Amino acid sequence: MENDFRAAAHVDCVDRLANNFIEVIREWLTPEQCREVDQRNRAEVDANICHTHDFIDANQAMEQAYVNMWGEEPDLSAEGVMDDWGDAWMLAKARGFEWLHTKSEVVDREMTIKRLRKMEEELRTMSVDLWMQTVDDPETVTVESEETGMTPERKAIRKIMDRVSSLADKVEEAINNTRNGGETTLSERISAKFIHDWLIMVVDFDWVPDVRVAIHKDVATEEMLTAADFSSPDPEDDISRFGPGTSAHTLEMDDIDGLHSDVNAVYCLVDSGIIDRTKSPLIFKRNEGATNVKQCECDEPERETRDGGRSVVCVLCGGEA
Repeated sequence: MENDFRAAAHVDCVDRLANNFIEVIREWLTPEQCREVDQRNRAEVDANICHTHDFIDANQAMEQAYVNMWGEEPDLSAEGVMDDWGDAWMLAKARGFEWLHTKSEVVDREMTIKRLRKMEEELRTMSVDLWMQTVDDPETVTVESEETGMTPERKAIRKIMDRVSSLADKVEEAINNTRNGGETTLSERISAKFIHDWLIMVVDFDWVPDVRVAIHKDVATEEMLTAADFSSPDPEDDISRFGPGTSAHTLEMDDIDGLHSDVNAVYCLVDSGIIDRTKSPLIFKRNEGATNVKQCECDEPERETRDGGRSVVCVLCGGEA
């Protein structure tokens, strides 16, 4: 029970500290700089690097976030402080620093969460008090003694307790919905975190490890959505894309090796639970909306491969881009 409480307290602390850190960064940087930080963080392969340091001493910004929360600077030697610090930083990076909401909206949301949390605590306490009225001795009560001592009056109190507990659960759900911007479904909560269509992550193929890939939401599995590192509106050129239409050229290939390579890459991602099996054929169909075909020197579409390692070669002139 004590460990569960500590874990819950850590999660709550990290969530609030990350939000405060984001607010400090937004105060200290311009909107353009915040946008640049997010872009650099999305491109960064080292998870321990945050590009807020490119513009300010971001450690001071995190210290300020502590001051905003508790009114004093953190004691970095105290137990758990560095864990809170590191986890809050990673969460803030994942949420992003770019201005997606006005500061007043964020403040209003935090105030609403505080009021709801207080309401939930009061309801939980009331529920416990009601339960204690239905047992002879809370310290020694057993299932058998509860059943034996359950009088009509106690049964009536239990019904009230159940309604209070149910109300507390609904308040807790409202807190979670408010924290996530009001979303109530998994897909909506994911959209709030990964606002762009391309989901970026690193995967290992049998023939080459540590390949950065971009999976379009239209073909990704729900498991992949929650496992992605971040999202991007337009992945960098060195990131292999898998989305509707990105491999439409594959079925027109004269090269059996190239055909096998492209299909095998998609199959491996399907087999790994990254790409949805039923949606994977969209990757090989034209005019499906996600294709980003480049042009070579002869101004004709390239045959752009997606296996993370092969050359990009023009269909007509054979030149590499």
